[in-house]
Amino acid sequence: MNLSTAVVLGIVQGLTELFPVSSSAHLVILQSFLPDFHQPGVAFDAILHLGTMVAVFFYFRSDIWNMLKALMPQKNVAISGDPDLTTFRKLILFLIIGTLPAAFFGLLFKDYIHRIFESAQAAAFFLLITGFLLFFSDKVKDAYRTEKDMNIIDSILIGLAQSVALLPGISRSGTTITAGIFRKLNRPTAARFSFLLALPAVCGAVILEAPYFK
Repeated sequence: MNLSTAVVLGIVQGLTELFPVSSSAHLVILQSFLPDFHQPGVAFDAILHLGTMVAVFFYFRSDIWNMLKALMPQKNVAISGDPDLTTFRKLILFLIIGTLPAAFFGLLFKDYIHRIFESAQAAAFFLLITGFLLFFSDKVKDAYRTEKDMNIIDSILIGLAQSVALLPGISRSGTTITAGIFRKLNRPTAARFSFLLALPAVCGAVILEAPYFK
């Protein structure tokens, strides 16, 4: 793989990651047209996602900082924004719980996932599934719950949705936001939790794929 190929793939990743269209599928399909691209596993894709997560981390830096402060002793700790200390502590717990399914299935089916990432046809098929999920989530009109209303069941189901998104073409943000909406979370809350949930997932994927970085 040469520099120009890396730049093109990076641009595609940057344009598609923050939309529920599965940036992984776009990378898999594009890579199938690049004869000079030979990357074992999904290591290169994971690095591209890590770059995008830097932007997500910067955007949600206030929420992340508040969650860190929520872990400190309560005395003299001021939390900015509307949610209170308890809400941020619950959010940390829900993010941990939501991360576990993807970690479990990612480790269990690592080799199978690697093979799927080599198939542009599979990525195209899973894109259709993402499209159906987005279509039906748009029909949900009574989603009103916020972070204060979230519970463990929400985090488990959204985490399971994220684990399905290990497949290229199943949009991670699309499935997790859709799962949140189906659980009656309002759209800003579902999107916010989805992107915060991406941070440990992507970091874990990079660590898992580290042996392939050469």
